Parts: sequence; structure tokens; C-alpha cells
Amino acid sequence: MFLLSFRRIFLILPFAVVLIIGCAESGSSTLKSDQGMAPLASTTGAITPPLSVTATSPSSSECDESLWNHVYNPQRLHRIENCKTVTGTVAAVKKEADGDYHIRLTLDSQYSGMLNQKNVDGQHGDLVLEPVCQNNITQEDAKDACRGFTYPILTPKAGDRVKVLGDYVLDAEHGWNELHPIYSIERE
Repeated sequence: MFLLSFRRIFLILPFAVVLIIGCAESGSSTLKSDQGMAPLASTTGAITPPLSVTATSPSSSECDESLWNHVYNPQRLHRIENCKTVTGTVAAVKKEADGDYHIRLTLDSQYSGMLNQKNVDGQHGDLVLEPVCQNNITQEDAKDACRGFTYPILTPKAGDRVKVLGDYVLDAEHGWNELHPIYSIERE
């Protein structure tokens, strides 16, 4: 019983830290270099972040915790394992209104234990990959997560064999498992 409570604390603790840091930063009166710059808006109301604020894409073995600052609605994601690498074949790629890609990855057999029943029923038996801040954002409540931020990452096509690094999470809103955010994608 104590071990279960201890695990819950470690699952909740990273979200609490991100929330506290985010609140502290939003209340800061220090002017950052990208503050005061109006984001570019298209005629559809989508935000296009300024090109001058770009994170460096990590190598295939690095995880950048700061990406959690750009995950829309992060409290819905429950970490199972940080910095997880998987391989497989891309089944489908689509743009989401929150600026992320929704990529379905057919996992290589050694990773099949990462799937749950919702992955089987709702995602054709695939693992969901969510690279953040990759597209125009049309979902109003998701715009702040990517405002002034871009993250260069490979966008694979259906049929590509890839190696992916990301945090292995349960999306509590949908019930399926994902890698979210994605730190790197490499074609094999």
C-alpha cells in the first residue's frame, strides 16, 4: 500500500513542478526577449510563432524537459516512463487543432506491451505520438502553449520506419497510451 502511494507521488510530482514553474513565470514582471512581440495571425485566427524563437532539436538520446512547458493541457497526461525510445512503422499522420501532430505508430513487437485496450480499440492497435507545436493552432484554448515557440523535428510519412524518443504517458482524457511530448524522430 505504501509503495502504491509512493508511486502516485512520483507520478504527480512532475506535473506539480511544471504547474508551479509555469505560474511563477507568468507572474514575473521581468521582460523576456520574446515578450511584447505580437504573434503572427493568419486569416483563420491561427497563431504562427515568430521564427526567431526556436528550440534546438536534441540528439536521439536527449530528453528536454522544457518541452513540457509547451504541452497543451499537460495535467491530462500521466507519466508512465520518462525518456522512452521505441521503433516501428508510421501508420498515419494528421494535424491537430492544438498545433500538435497525431501520429499512429505500429510498434515493433518488442514494444507491444506498451499498448492498452484503448490503443487497440481507438487507435487501430497503434501507439500515439504527439510532437508539440508543429502546426498552426486553431484551437483557441491551446494557443498559449505554443505562443512564440517552435521545435524542429522530423515529420514522418505513413510507411516510414522510425526510431522515436519521448515520454511514455497515459492520456487520461482519451484513455490510450502515447509518447508525448516527442523529443526526436529519426528515419531508420
